[in-house]
Amino acid sequence: MSFGTKLVGRLGLLSNFDLVEDQTTKVIFAKREQAIKSPERSKGVFTRKYSCKDVYTGIERIAETYGFSGLEPNTILMGWARYSGTPRKFSQLINKLQLLDYSLLLMDYDQAAGFGHKQRIDIWWEGKGRHLTFAMTICRFLVTSDDWQQ
Repeated sequence: MSFGTKLVGRLGLLSNFDLVEDQTTKVIFAKREQAIKSPERSKGVFTRKYSCKDVYTGIERIAETYGFSGLEPNTILMGWARYSGTPRKFSQLINKLQLLDYSLLLMDYDQAAGFGHKQRIDIWWEGKGRHLTFAMTICRFLVTSDDWQQ
């Protein structure tokens, strides 16, 4: 979530969803224990915790329904499922998020190295449309944060 707060800067909003797989849950999102206090209490950061049978279905349901008129999410940041036991579900989710017209940020984070020296940001884009502008805006938010200024 710390990285997400750097991406939205001081003016954006961040909704953080902690999804916990629980095969015994009878509904996709149980109401109990949804709102949780964030360790990074910050303006514009909202954290929810949900139990769901399958994390991929959970992400898809949130993407389809989250938001309300006038405040609709436009970007999803999630980890790269490098060692997913279900790579097909991961790729189907990526395709679904694209159909829902989200900008998608996939982070390949190294637990041992962290973000290293924070000297380089790699951007991959498909080379057309508004994607480069979006990528540059993300970089601008990052490099204006205290952690990434240098």
